[in-house]
Amino acid sequence: MTIETYGSAENPRMLFLHGYGAHPKLYREFIEAASENYQVFVPELFGLSGHCRRDFEENLKLIRNMVRHHELDGSLVVGHSYGALAAMHLAAEFPAIQRAVAINPLLPQLFHAGKFRLQLGNMQRDLRYATGETRGMLANLEVGLRYGMNVLANPLGYIQGAVTAITTQLPRSKSSVPVDLVYADLDSLFHIEDEDLGRWRDIFPGLRLFQIPDYSHNWIIYHGRFAYDKMRENF
Repeated sequence: MTIETYGSAENPRMLFLHGYGAHPKLYREFIEAASENYQVFVPELFGLSGHCRRDFEENLKLIRNMVRHHELDGSLVVGHSYGALAAMHLAAEFPAIQRAVAINPLLPQLFHAGKFRLQLGNMQRDLRYATGETRGMLANLEVGLRYGMNVLANPLGYIQGAVTAITTQLPRSKSSVPVDLVYADLDSLFHIEDEDLGRWRDIFPGLRLFQIPDYSHNWIIYHGRFAYDKMRENF
């Protein structure tokens, strides 16, 4: 595992957990924006380049050890997609975490037939907005191509890693750590509604859901500073 830091050591600490199949460098605009206010710690855990650990529990074990080693248990934790699910687990296990911000987390038990119509609708909306998955990649070809090539280099590994995440068990302990779930609703993979969060609210009584209409969750990759400002508006 590698970890890089950005920003002044005098700033409050942020732990940023990127999405699965991506790489921290794809989030450079987001990280640069965050580093103006935080000292940002960015581990490379879930990428398909370099070391790729497909087991979610194995990844969590490594992150827990990293949090203890770098004394990050009092930090703001921000995660994206696969990393957002990991951020929610950390919030349940480390009571000193200041806040967790989960951007479109890959939530367990969220994929089911009842969502299919909504997913199809999001695909149609994607064609009308420049803020969706397909047009988002075209709007930033460098990032879109790097991300696409990373996934295509090992598509079965990508699917396997995602499946292990969405089938993982929820944390068992209740936590008072504030958790803000930021949901960009123009997403062709899954659709999150307030009623989907019932079991998570048993763990996080203060869980809050913020919806950002007409943006996809990968917009945080394509236009990082804009995504960081959008996130800041909501917590």
